[in-house]
Amino acid sequence: MDEDLRGRQFVRRDVETASVLFPWELMSEEGRAAIRKQRGPDFDEDFWEPNSLVKLPGGVSLWPSETEAIHVGMYALADGNIDALLDLLHPDSAPVSAEAREEIRQCVEGSRGDGAKRDGLKVLARQLATWIRGSEVRPGRPPGLSKADHAFACRITHYRKQGLTDEEIARKESHRKKYEDTSYSTKDVTKLGDLGLS
Repeated sequence: MDEDLRGRQFVRRDVETASVLFPWELMSEEGRAAIRKQRGPDFDEDFWEPNSLVKLPGGVSLWPSETEAIHVGMYALADGNIDALLDLLHPDSAPVSAEAREEIRQCVEGSRGDGAKRDGLKVLARQLATWIRGSEVRPGRPPGLSKADHAFACRITHYRKQGLTDEEIARKESHRKKYEDTSYSTKDVTKLGDLGLS
């Protein structure tokens, strides 16, 4: 398939190999001369070219083909260089405004939870993966745990099995710091411990 942007519409042409009839009387003198070089100086009749590349109407749409959309989306999700992609595919990438580039960034990275107008590809891909893996997607769902929080949650489960209370665990582990360099409170210990990780 071949695709061009005309105005706001993507014009597609299917590119195929086909047999094409070339009527001799409709050919230009240059065309006839080229054919005679290939077929001999006395050649002067219609002929079929069995392996011609032809472009046939492939439809018009307000968006690129599904294949291109998937490739662009996968490239963006894989942290591809969006500026390089703009330079390659945008018909006039130089004047793409900073505002438009920010809209593109939000389309990839955005999250309504962070004040963006809509969720971006990465958020939507995480949601899709969550459903596929059998969990549920809910608004306002808290983020996951850091490696340090995960390790501490496992340690809390160990302490609870030994019979320690959450208050005792918080005191015993007061040297342990969260990412913002503060100690874990009893409430933090309860929340992490209730996950039951081991």
